[in-house]
Amino acid sequence: MATNRLDFDDNNKGSLHSLLTLNSIKESRVVDEKALEELFAENDKDIAALAQQTRQALAEEFSGYQYVEIQPKPGFVIKTHTVAKTDKYPASMKVFINVCYSEKITAPMQVPEDEIQKAVKGEESTYTVPMVVSELREDKDKAQRPCLVCDAVIHLKPMKRSKEDDNYKIFLTELALAIFEEKFKMELSRSLSFPKLYSQGPLNPRRVPIPKVTEVASKKLDKSNATQTLPRPDFKITESKQNNTDTVIMAIQTPLQESIGNATVDVESLRIIFHSPGKYYLDEILPFPIDIESANARFIKPKRTLKIRAKRLQKVNTMSAKLPQKRYYRQRAHSNPFSDHQLEYPLSPSHMDWSKHYPAFFPADNQDSADARGKKKVEFADLGCGYGGLLVALSPLYPNTLMLGMEIRVKVEEYVYERIQALRKQNPKQYENISIIRMNAMKFLPNFFEKGQLSKLFFLFPDPHFKKKKHKARIISHGLLAEYAYILQEGGIIYTITDVRDLHDWMVKCLDEHPLFERISDEEAEKDPVVPYVRTATEEGKKVERNNGDKFLACYRRIKDEEELV
Repeated sequence: MATNRLDFDDNNKGSLHSLLTLNSIKESRVVDEKALEELFAENDKDIAALAQQTRQALAEEFSGYQYVEIQPKPGFVIKTHTVAKTDKYPASMKVFINVCYSEKITAPMQVPEDEIQKAVKGEESTYTVPMVVSELREDKDKAQRPCLVCDAVIHLKPMKRSKEDDNYKIFLTELALAIFEEKFKMELSRSLSFPKLYSQGPLNPRRVPIPKVTEVASKKLDKSNATQTLPRPDFKITESKQNNTDTVIMAIQTPLQESIGNATVDVESLRIIFHSPGKYYLDEILPFPIDIESANARFIKPKRTLKIRAKRLQKVNTMSAKLPQKRYYRQRAHSNPFSDHQLEYPLSPSHMDWSKHYPAFFPADNQDSADARGKKKVEFADLGCGYGGLLVALSPLYPNTLMLGMEIRVKVEEYVYERIQALRKQNPKQYENISIIRMNAMKFLPNFFEKGQLSKLFFLFPDPHFKKKKHKARIISHGLLAEYAYILQEGGIIYTITDVRDLHDWMVKCLDEHPLFERISDEEAEKDPVVPYVRTATEEGKKVERNNGDKFLACYRRIKDEEELV
């Protein structure tokens, strides 16, 4: 969870003293005020007044920052490419991000280790890493082809940890990609690599704004103690429309405070935490998401009231017919399947209540839940379903077949759920046969599916886990194939596809060596009506298509177990 720490200085007549934007700090250009004055001195008073307003606006915008000279030091390089064409750059243009470090960049706030692990796993967390992303510059790669380069500068501490922890390095990588996409309005491919370079091009010294962080802001807050001993201030939240923008105004009444200089506020998308040492503590869940990048605050001395303003984000309501936007549900591409994620799963398939997922197939007036569970069963399962492209494509083709997607990433699962609800609203009596569950398919499949229940299993563009020590985390392995054979009916089909040749060869080898699977010939596979959607329906498949990449397909049929025939 991205977080903003707001600190205040009442000596500035209630204006914002410092806004620490942990995920995105823009570089600024130095304004030559003397030259500005000379330029406008020759013009009339109205233009001169406009110049003065511009200077004041710039001063207010950056009043909470101190400018420091940094010399970034090399860390590691991310190599990827643009997904779509922009006004200035073509699709598939190579992009290098130099992830480097400087001890002058703000260090991450101290949080418990479990909060760090939540962030690394892609779960909701209060942990963030301050990162300064430079402006984009054009360069040439070693083959003298044009490319784009930028620098992402972090503190030394997270850089050291990335050298020791591969999962943490992936976390930093996704953070850099997300900030790049937000800042430059370009989508980057998650098919990336880490070339053995100190940096792409020189790492030049630069002048960057660093938030002014007071001593109070850097202290670790003992929230458990604060909630037990400090009173909760009055808190009100209102909405208003300003310049056609939905604005949220949060007011915290602090009658015991004459100034606000030693108080801190943490603003999250759906949460606000206010702490005034020895006086107040507030930890409030917001009724709707806000844009933390737009958050600003002001302490009104006469009323002893702290006011925080922010833009309201219009997250899709499940009752709305609008489809969700992926930019609000972005999450790093990979999640560790061996981590202890907080997941809910049934004791056995008979304990699973599917009526919540497929209400059209399990009428509410059916009082016999056990009978309802036995009438209709899931037949298709997409493991690691991503953004649900295959489910949505197959739903109209098999309207009476229940299909389930399983996805371990929190935000991606939320997106698919919202997408299905919106599609059902837009298209009455359609898309009722698809649903999604946040689940680790490598651990709990037998808890959901009976023996021989499924007719189709999909593994589309799975995580390749390139490093040899990570091969055990691949979704297709000798051990897991026994589980897939158990839940797949005789004659059922496993579909695998990837754009990574090494992973394709691995999956084919594992399936060829398993006694309960036989490969379907390419000629027979091409006649399968599902195969065209396997190739093109998913987001990853579409990216490979746009980039003219290779796709390696292999389909296998579940055969009879000779031991069962004896």
